Amino acid sequence: MCRLSILVPWWNEARSFEDTLVSILEHRPQNAEILVVHPHRYGDPYELRNEVRFIQCAAKSELELINTGFYRAAGDVVHVVRCGLLATRDWTDHAAAQFERPAVAAVAVTIVGIDGVRRSGWQFTRGGKLHRLTSTATDRIASRCTAPCIDASFFRRQSVLDLGGFNPEIACFPELDLGIALSHLQLQCMTDQDGELRVSVEPACLTDSSQISEALEVLYWQTRRDRSALRIGLSHLMTVAGELVLGQFAAVIGRLRGWRKVDHEVYLDRIADAQERMRDRVDPQDQAVESDPSLLDSDLADQSHRAA
Repeated sequence: MCRLSILVPWWNEARSFEDTLVSILEHRPQNAEILVVHPHRYGDPYELRNEVRFIQCAAKSELELINTGFYRAAGDVVHVVRCGLLATRDWTDHAAAQFERPAVAAVAVTIVGIDGVRRSGWQFTRGGKLHRLTSTATDRIASRCTAPCIDASFFRRQSVLDLGGFNPEIACFPELDLGIALSHLQLQCMTDQDGELRVSVEPACLTDSSQISEALEVLYWQTRRDRSALRIGLSHLMTVAGELVLGQFAAVIGRLRGWRKVDHEVYLDRIADAQERMRDRVDPQDQAVESDPSLLDSDLADQSHRAA
């Protein structure tokens, strides 16, 4: 069984932080370490330092706390639990067990909202649309999952480090950016409905909602070979047209900003660097994990030709 690190990024939610931490300690998995990464002083009034690793760091955002936690964690698998979620009995068992398969790099755990809806990970379509996977108690989630929701996500630590951590440039959906990159390394994101966390207080948004369309557009274009408008996918064109018809002009403006912002070559370099790190760890007699050839082969060949 892979060793598990449970990471609680504590930004500024004192009450919800305590509720979350208490629930984790009450249902603590065997041999799992608990890390709390925070930017402010903490006096440890409950004397938990023998049970919890408190890591203070000078971070400018909650995402920086999460990245710090991944670098400092000792486990093979890191489970992020944001403040406002409550752990339940044996909630990590099945999700952690899925990492016994080397191809699994992420698992989306089930989150039961205040409204009773069971939500899992994200699905990002080829047309640039984002869907949250949901189910009922009897209807299991069967759709393909692009990435877990960062609020309660499991990631293989080394895979995240290979990609340089969560990308702060995609602050709206850093887990989605990472999930897409993992898929291009032929690594999988799975869903888990056997364990669940419950929402006591909705976790705060990591960024302003006005940036969502911009982030989705960056994620869409950075995974394509050609940024030319003539090569735009029909499904994506229909998505943007639908926003225009509905009068969602702010969303369209955000998409235009995202289209101008994306740097396709930087994304390809990130994938290539991760692939090289993965090869360095593989025994020479084993077959190295390769990136998605449909995405990378021609682009990397073009870069090598230009470098030569």
